[in-house]
Amino acid sequence: MLVARLLDSQSKLATADARALYQAMDWLRRRQPQLETALAKRHLCEGPLALYARTATYFEGHPCPLAQFGHSRDG
Repeated sequence: MLVARLLDSQSKLATADARALYQAMDWLRRRQPQLETALAKRHLCEGPLALYARTATYFEGHPCPLAQFGHSRDG
């Protein structure tokens, strides 16, 4: 979807042809091992790299100093 929006900028609704998106994901899934190997050879030649998302981290319960940073996505 990101590539489609970069190559042919349209609204999200116009870009999101579900059938085409699922076909693209199926294509990527079949080639995932080869793509990961090729990307690793190209970008991890100096050692391992670990990436992780922490955008959905939140705290519940008793007040905690760490929970004071940032803002709530949920209000």
